[in-house]
Amino acid sequence: MLLNVFIRDPILAILVVLALIMSLTLHEFAHAFIALKSGDRTAQVNGRVSLNPLRHLDPMGTLMMVTVGFGFAKPVPVDPRNFRNYKMGMFGVSIAGVTINITLALLSSFFAVMFYAIGAPILLWAFFYLLMNFNFMLAFFNLIPIFPLDGFRLLETFLRPNNKFVLFMRKYGAFIFIFLIIMSLLVSFARMNNLLREHPWLEFFSPLDLYMEYTARCLSRTLISGWERAFGVMLPMV
Repeated sequence: MLLNVFIRDPILAILVVLALIMSLTLHEFAHAFIALKSGDRTAQVNGRVSLNPLRHLDPMGTLMMVTVGFGFAKPVPVDPRNFRNYKMGMFGVSIAGVTINITLALLSSFFAVMFYAIGAPILLWAFFYLLMNFNFMLAFFNLIPIFPLDGFRLLETFLRPNNKFVLFMRKYGAFIFIFLIIMSLLVSFARMNNLLREHPWLEFFSPLDLYMEYTARCLSRTLISGWERAFGVMLPMV
């Protein structure tokens, strides 16, 4: 949890917050920008086609990030009826945030190892290392096909409005989403208290953690290992 990080290492906590704010801001900006380019000015009218973090950060979501390690930004308002091409507009807006996060993560993985290889200050390469991790996590988290995440919006674009999955998710998706987050928080609490060492099976009570471990975290480790071999260095854990 970020609150504990603030207590143990304030400088690292500042890097974490900066990386989180940058990742969330670019994610939401991408949604708003593509919506505008697709013909819908709703986000622009609401001041969301902006790189100003204050336009995108939600007070409660930001507080949650600091206290419990999970938070959210303000959803970008979009009116699909204004799209010049409905399906292309929906697809573009839905994939925009994930695309910018993956792109930023790929670039950050390179810069993290490169700056370490040339002996740059730890704050510089550590920031890019954190930026890579947060962007991969944000991207893969949003790809989960549960309402109201981007993964559901993507799937909804290609399915009929009366599709049973779409109807089910619109009715119960938010409850499933909240349940997954609560289970993830409980497992995180168990990990912080070293309970997973004695009871490793507790990990299976959080499908969200298992999913992130074999997607975002696995890809992060693979990329870093590849760049380490290319630069002939071994990046220490941040």
